[in-house]
Amino acid sequence: MTSHGLDYLGSYHTAEAVGGYSKLWFSRGGICSQAFVVKAIPAGFILCLPQGAIDDEELEQATDEQYTGNLGPWTQVNIIAVGTSGRELKKTVPCLLIDLQAAEAPSLSIEADPALTVKTFGVVRLQSVWPSRVRTLEALEFFLNGEDVDDRLEAYFTATGSEPELRDAPAAPTIGADRDQGAADLLHQLLQQSSSQAGVLSGIQRRLASLDEIESRLSSLETKPSPPAGSSLGPSPVEGAPAWAPQLFAEGSRANLGSEQMHHLLSLAG
Repeated sequence: MTSHGLDYLGSYHTAEAVGGYSKLWFSRGGICSQAFVVKAIPAGFILCLPQGAIDDEELEQATDEQYTGNLGPWTQVNIIAVGTSGRELKKTVPCLLIDLQAAEAPSLSIEADPALTVKTFGVVRLQSVWPSRVRTLEALEFFLNGEDVDDRLEAYFTATGSEPELRDAPAAPTIGADRDQGAADLLHQLLQQSSSQAGVLSGIQRRLASLDEIESRLSSLETKPSPPAGSSLGPSPVEGAPAWAPQLFAEGSRANLGSEQMHHLLSLAG
């Protein structure tokens, strides 16, 4: 007896399982797509596939025929992806949620069929991604609670999954992922401290340079010789020269003008 009590799924786990869903492949119409079972009942199961895994014309035909065949109600939705560490990413992947009859279970397999065209959920930052288990269950719940729910889906409301659910807790990250995250946080903290210390040291150096410049100016002023006492920066005044034009007669004195010429200047100056 399997954990979910459904023999047609064998050992495959659904998204309601404690350990998460089994990563499978679904072959149909020349395409082999990544897939996993979201929820299962004795009559059938809800499968999550990448959009495009089943041709749009085939989906529309199933809708027109009111889901009388193996293909049941379906919806297309973007679901948050998880990486190899199990952590949710900021990226979403376009998914197809579809109800299939139990007769479609043989189309599921552990390995991909190399003879078919392979279709995956996608790649983000060079790592293969899958839809988040918790977000997929939320998307299914929203789908089942829709206004135009087909009668074929009624059994999923009353079904009690035999596999324990962990809807409130996201997939636990690996120990290696925690170690990498801790190292990244420590490195970021050290870089911030180094940047702050560099700013303080730069400010101290600018202050020291300013003090050195002031000290240099003071030293140059102290070593400059003082003019002798009683000396005058301007020329000696000429005796009898008027107070309003001392420079004129001082220049004449330095030019060694004769006394007659100086008196002539005085007479001209009035």
